[in-house]
Amino acid sequence: MRTLLLFIFRIRAFLLFLAFEALCFWLIFANNPYQSAAFFNSSNETAATLLSYSSDATEYLTLAKQNQLLNQENAILKAKLANIELLSEINNDTTILSGFGLSDTAYYYIPAKVINQSLRNTQNYLTIDKGSNHGIEEGMGVISSDGVVGRIKVVGKNFSTAASLLHREVLTSSVIQSNNSIGSVQWGGQDPTIAKLLYIPRHIIVTAGDAVVTSGFSTVYPPAVPVGKIIDKEIRGDATYYNINIRLSTDFTSLKWVYVIGNKMKVEKDSVENLTFDISEQ
Repeated sequence: MRTLLLFIFRIRAFLLFLAFEALCFWLIFANNPYQSAAFFNSSNETAATLLSYSSDATEYLTLAKQNQLLNQENAILKAKLANIELLSEINNDTTILSGFGLSDTAYYYIPAKVINQSLRNTQNYLTIDKGSNHGIEEGMGVISSDGVVGRIKVVGKNFSTAASLLHREVLTSSVIQSNNSIGSVQWGGQDPTIAKLLYIPRHIIVTAGDAVVTSGFSTVYPPAVPVGKIIDKEIRGDATYYNINIRLSTDFTSLKWVYVIGNKMKVEKDSVENLTFDISEQ
């Protein structure tokens, strides 16, 4: 022990140098978004590759359960496809599978496997085994067979990282399905099964058990993707909005397979909505 202490004492200057170097790098990445994103992206590629191998080994040991989940999902998709074909015959029109019902041809879906995710932080992320080589782009929405999962944040060639719905800064435009009241879903930062539905006015009738789904107003998610169900509500004094808790549709503790949503009309829709006009020239 004495020898070890003497050795550490002899190289104390070098150890102090390393500590200051680490502090400098931390300050750079913490205060510069570009450097932070670049570092996060490159380190994510290496870590994701290792995590992918680990995930493959774990998956092999749970093949029976995974096959059961896949069979259930296939059954749902086959039922939806049958309904679409029937509707196509009735309307003599072309429709496609959107993953949760009927939609236009704007949306397409890229299946991916979750190889890592966090659940215990206030800003949680998940890593998937698809990247730019597979058509993934920053800002795309991520869903599971149960509902909303998150939004792509960082994209590598073969892996991507998404900000989970369990992220305090993620807001999801949503509606109460029974009355089309518009609000936003935000995680409270504690229970991974519970989130808040914000900005629902007090004059709206809100009932426990009402389904909350995506509004479709953004280009991230199509309309009517499940987000959760209302479990309780509260109105305090003369408050303008309800305090509403919902139980999330997606079980993040067992999340394994997801779909990344692309929107072919995103660029056009965003460009139109971002147009501004000079009134003085009218």
